[in-house]
Amino acid sequence: MSTSPVSLGSEAHWILSTAGKWTEEDEKEWKREQHRENMVYFRLKKKEQRSQLKTQHRMLEAQLKQKLAIQRAAAAQGARLAATSWPASYNEYGTPSTVIGDKTFVMQPLQQSLTDLVTEREALRNENLALEKRIVEYTKLQKLIHKEGELLSSDEEVDQRRPGESPLKKLTASAAGQPEKGSFVSLEGGGPSFYYEPISSDDCQQALKRYRQRFAVDNARFTAGHMFGWKLERCLEKDAVTGALFSRVWYTKRIHCPNGNAAALVDQLNADSWNVLITPELYSRIHRTDYVSKTLQSMSDNAYIMVRNYFEPNMQVNIRYLNLVTRCDEVNALGQRIVKQYLLIPDSNANRLAREADPCADVKWIVNGGAYMAIVHVDAETVEVVYDHFAYCMHQQQADYLMIEWGNIVMRWEQMVHPSRLLA
Repeated sequence: MSTSPVSLGSEAHWILSTAGKWTEEDEKEWKREQHRENMVYFRLKKKEQRSQLKTQHRMLEAQLKQKLAIQRAAAAQGARLAATSWPASYNEYGTPSTVIGDKTFVMQPLQQSLTDLVTEREALRNENLALEKRIVEYTKLQKLIHKEGELLSSDEEVDQRRPGESPLKKLTASAAGQPEKGSFVSLEGGGPSFYYEPISSDDCQQALKRYRQRFAVDNARFTAGHMFGWKLERCLEKDAVTGALFSRVWYTKRIHCPNGNAAALVDQLNADSWNVLITPELYSRIHRTDYVSKTLQSMSDNAYIMVRNYFEPNMQVNIRYLNLVTRCDEVNALGQRIVKQYLLIPDSNANRLAREADPCADVKWIVNGGAYMAIVHVDAETVEVVYDHFAYCMHQQQADYLMIEWGNIVMRWEQMVHPSRLLA
């Protein structure tokens, strides 16, 4: 029989104290020794208990894995049918048993009921997975049918168009001016499809008004440099509400017309530039990246809603935004004719809710920002072109990058819109 250090220490203490050889210093030393021995004993005891608990835990885990293996094997062999018609046998003690593989497992009544429930649950789960797969296939088929129906309707409308009528007719608004229901839009080579709800004319007018007011603000600017006859002016401000960095850049160039044909040049630039903005293939050519564009609505001959999409390799996502492309012809306070062509990013509650209801990790939507190209008839021999672009940036580096990108757009635009005439 083992004896604890407490009992041995107590016996030694009694012998020494009765012999009259126990001093106060010996008492303190004995207590310290007693404490050390007790701590060693309790640590060993605790370690032994922990070892026993770990052993018991491993045994329980092994039993649990065995039970789960039994239930999975039962589900694989019988599925739902196994829960109702699995042949059970009885051993010599009258207890139901089940044979799986080359082993026989004895089942108590409660265990048998639990086995049936687990098996039925596994069968239901497999059935749900099969149904989910069927639903996904049905949804894809439904979208495909809907898409083919849209293409068929578009072909019929093109065939029925009157001679001389613009091919970009008003497709998404009824005679009463109310937009039709939304539909899924697919972009060939432009990432996943998305649901689009047509934007009303009133919402477009409100968006145009809001952006015009924003462009009318005369932000404090500084000259950032000159390139190929273009003057670069820049504004960098921190938005007081959102805290985002507001970046705005003006690219200005004056074109001299020695023959006094500035008015004709304004008309020519207006027509050619507009053609670039509303033609997907031409619009892609003024960017360094491959843009995919598609017309979603034709509000009039001077207003379209398009979707723009390009793949960003660094972020591995599709950058996408709606684009309200519109133009207007006006006269400024100096009596000069100005043609303005806007590229604005509109939005609506319906489309915002559609994006939130069907989020896509491969797509990053831009919902704010805009630009316009102003062609000013200064006098009989002078035309001024101004490209004004703004966006909200995360940091200074992004703002610098966008200033360079927008400059590339201006350069490519100039090369496409009669470059020989734009030589100052």
